[in-house]
Amino acid sequence: QIMRNSFIELAIAYLLGIMLPGPSVALLIRNRFQKSFMENTNTIIGIISGIFLQAGFVLFFVNIINLDSIYFQLLKILCSIFLL
Repeated sequence: QIMRNSFIELAIAYLLGIMLPGPSVALLIRNRFQKSFMENTNTIIGIISGIFLQAGFVLFFVNIINLDSIYFQLLKILCSIFLL
């Protein structure tokens, strides 16, 4: 149950992050006008691969931290302080 909830929350967060323009969108636009189609396609594949790799690491370590709720609570507090 915890893994499923974590996965759904992470999927929503990554979906919102992908939809927001940022450095990756700027890189794709620049490559579109300055580079070839294949180089732009390779850039897209690299960005998507990086997102999947990052999501995999996040899910893996969230599940490790979830095993001991004290560490998970501490991580949530530290992240909340960081966001404030």
